[in-house]
Amino acid sequence: NTHTIETWLQISDNTIEGFGETTILNKNNKKLTETLRIVEMGDAIFYLAKVPSNPLPVAFKLIECSDSIAIFTNDLHDFPQKLSYKKVSENQLTVQVSSKENKGFELLFTRVE
Repeated sequence: NTHTIETWLQISDNTIEGFGETTILNKNNKKLTETLRIVEMGDAIFYLAKVPSNPLPVAFKLIECSDSIAIFTNDLHDFPQKLSYKKVSENQLTVQVSSKENKGFELLFTRVE
């Protein structure tokens, strides 16, 4: 069982920075962290994830965006290749973390202020 938190802050017109922390429960509450960024580069928007298991940030390109969904992909990454943020309600969204074969997991986030 895990507990995941993501915190986001808009730092400029072109950049949003985030921080993710996952606590693995029942395993001495081990914590995994990642630094996140959504940034406009050139004529595209990218989701950049810096995780301990990769020496460099992993870039996912925004391929779909509306008021209720944002989908980012990177077909060359081992896992995941797709991140799908979907608005469920004013205070909740889901994130599907998946492979090309649609294998993966889904997280439900609830806004806390």
